[in-house]
Parts: sequence; structure tokens; C-alpha cells
Amino acid sequence: MRTAVYSLTFAFFLLPFSTPAAPKPITAIYAELKNEVLTNSPDLRLAQASAAQRDAALYTAWTRWIPRLDLQLRQSRSKDYTLVTSGQLGNLQNIFPGGFTPEETPLASWHLNLNMPLFRRSTVLDIRRASGERELAQRQTEIKLNELDWRLREQTGNYLFQLYRLSTLKTSIELARTNLREARLRLELGQRTRVDVLRASANLLSLESSALGFEQERGASLSALSAYSGLTRAKLAEILAPGQLTTEAALGGAIEAFTESGKVLEVIQPYMPSQAPTTFPETLSSRIPVANLTYLILLAEQNSADIRARLLMAPEWPEILIQGNLNKQGPHWQEAISGGNVSHTIALVLNIPLFSGGSLFSSYSEKRNAENAATLKREQDILRLRDEVENQAFQLETLQKTIRAQMLNLKQNEELVRLSQRTYGLGKTTLLELLASQNDWIEAKLDLAQSRLAYAVLVRKFAANLGVPVE
Repeated sequence: MRTAVYSLTFAFFLLPFSTPAAPKPITAIYAELKNEVLTNSPDLRLAQASAAQRDAALYTAWTRWIPRLDLQLRQSRSKDYTLVTSGQLGNLQNIFPGGFTPEETPLASWHLNLNMPLFRRSTVLDIRRASGERELAQRQTEIKLNELDWRLREQTGNYLFQLYRLSTLKTSIELARTNLREARLRLELGQRTRVDVLRASANLLSLESSALGFEQERGASLSALSAYSGLTRAKLAEILAPGQLTTEAALGGAIEAFTESGKVLEVIQPYMPSQAPTTFPETLSSRIPVANLTYLILLAEQNSADIRARLLMAPEWPEILIQGNLNKQGPHWQEAISGGNVSHTIALVLNIPLFSGGSLFSSYSEKRNAENAATLKREQDILRLRDEVENQAFQLETLQKTIRAQMLNLKQNEELVRLSQRTYGLGKTTLLELLASQNDWIEAKLDLAQSRLAYAVLVRKFAANLGVPVE
């Protein structure tokens, strides 16, 4: 008796230490995944690299105003007959029987050239173009960061859905095996025909054959998540902790928590059609120009296109610059470098293009048409953007109604499965009706999960388009 008491006491002290750790909530898993993606996302890193490049390009454009100083060193040997063959010597060449023969002479020279633009239309426009492209690259980085949450949630949700579909398939296979055992048992008891056994067996085989296709789709969803996040499959497996998401109940709870959108709904509620049906379009139209990053990108793109169009006429403008030169030459480098006698030139130069085959008129026409095309493209893109955001609002309200209907449908299918199993045991329901009710129940669960995931993504995408904070 005493030994038994000691054993129970020992077990009591061991019990707290043997309790398994609580599963990590899906919200914490997603937060960890998001932090990793913020530093590894290929899209975001590419946008940041492009923005850094545009910063450097702007400085390069500014350097066009800085005076340019070039040093040219030259070593040559020459024998020049130009004066002899030009005929400029006249009769002098006939006085000497042998004529004039130039000598081959070495020559060392250096030139220091200064070029400083005071006004050059192409340089002015290049700086504006580089500044506009830098702003565009910064906006693109912002939009990649702004859309990261809903895009990552879309990829993660798709992966969770594929896991959930596999788990529901396992549930369906277990139900199918139970149905097959019952059909065989009732056949032996004479309560059912062989047709029920064949139907149950065919249903089981059909479900088992679907497992391979579902597993391939799960792998494809993981590959898509890996490609977007920039993380390896091993790293994703470590973060997502698939060991905690194996059962249908665990995955269903994870999807429900993952798709919770109460806080986001609060901030977008004033922009929903149901809140103000008459003023809804005007509310969105006034919000988009000041908060939508895509709209701001469209404006930046048109600005860059306008500047590129003006660059087409830049060669037709006059330019003013200062040019200077220092140079000296001698038979050897010692003479070229030492001593005085350095030649110099300084000049204020005005270049005025007078005639270039009529390119002035064609360049103007090209510029005008390019500006018109940029304006038309911007207007078309803005119209498309407004329609897209407006449709998202209507889709959200439609999805809300769909989810409510699917939740009711799921409850009805659960009750139908329960009643079908009871009446099948009493012989009042056929196996075909039982299988249909079970399949409808599984499909109802999948439809609800898919709608919830789509809603969670769309509500955050809509919030991002409105420029409202969601976290």
C-alpha cells in the first residue's frame, strides 16, 4: 500500500513536467513569418534596390552642372609634308636644288581642358527626370511595403486552405471506410444488397485517388509562398510549425483566427456602400487621390513621361557654356613640363542651332503626341483604379452575405449528416443519400473556409487602397 502511495506521489510531481506545450497561435506564427518576409521578400528588396539606384542617378544628373576638367597627355613623332605639298612655298622650293625636306621630330604635349555649362536644356530636364524617377521608385517601394500584408496573407491562406482540404479529405476517407464496413456487415446480415457495398467501395477509391492531386496542390501553394516570401521550404516549415496543424479541428480553428478582421472592418466601415449609398462614389473619389499609392504612382509616371517628351526638343535649344584650355608642347617631356610659355584660352560660348533638316517641327510634333499619350494613359489607369476599388467594396458586402449563408448551410449539413446516419441505421435512408449528405457537409466546410480567407485578403486589400492603417 505504501509503495502504491509513493508511486502516485511521484507521478503527481511528474505530471506538470510532462504536460505538452500549448500550440502556438496562428496569429503569432503569421507575425513571425511577416517579420522574416520584411527582410527577405524579393519584390521588396528589388524595389529598394531600384530606389537606391535612382538616388544615385539623381546625383549623377546634378554633376552635369559641375565644371568638367580633363587632362590630356600626348607623345608623338611626326614628319609633316603639308607645307611642302600645299604649294605655299612657291618659287622658294625651286631655288634649292634639293628642295625642302621636313625632319621627323618628336613632340610631347599636355592639354588641360575646362568645360562648364551655364545653361543647357537637356541637363535641366535630365535633373527633373532623375528626380521624378526617384520619386516614382520611392512610391513603388512604399506600395510594395503597403501591399505586403494582404499578399502574404493571400499566399499563407492558400497554403492553410490546402492543408485544411487534405485534412477534410482524411475525414472523408475515414467516413468512407466506416460506410464500407457497415455496408459489408449489413450485407452479411441480409439488410443491404451488394450494390451498397460497391457504391461504398467506389466512393472510398475515389477519395483515396484524390489525395495525390491534393498533395500536389499543397506543394504548389508552398512553392508560391516560398517564391513570394524569399524563404526556403525548410524555413517556412520551421515557422509555420506544421506539426501543430495536422488535424481538421486545429486547422479549422487556425483559419478562423487567421481570418479575423474586426479591427480592419472598423476603419473601412465609413467607405462601405451600405453606410452611405448615395454619397459612396464621391467618398471614394475624394479619398483615392490623397491616400491611394497607386494613384500617386500614376501621377509620378505621367510626370516622368512628360519630362521625357520635353527631352525630345532639348537639342533645339541654345546652350551657353564656358570653355578654357591650358597647353604646352616640346620635343621632350622635360621641356613640355618645365618653364613658362604655357598657352591658354578662355571663352564664353553660345551655341544656337539654326538648321537641322526641319527636326524642330518633327521634334515638337513628337513631344506633343507623347504628352497626349501620357495624359490619356493616366486618365485610363485612374478610371480603372477607381472602378477596381469601388468593385472591391461591393465584393466585400457580397462576401459578407455569402459567409453568413455558408455558415447556415454548414449547420444544416451537419444536422443532415447526423439525421442521415441515424435513418441509415434504421434502414430508412439509402447509402447513396448518406454519401451525398457527407460530401455536401465536407464541401460546405471547404466553401466556408475559402470564403473566409478570400474575405480576409480582400478587406485588407481594400484598406490598403484607401490608405487606412490596419494594424
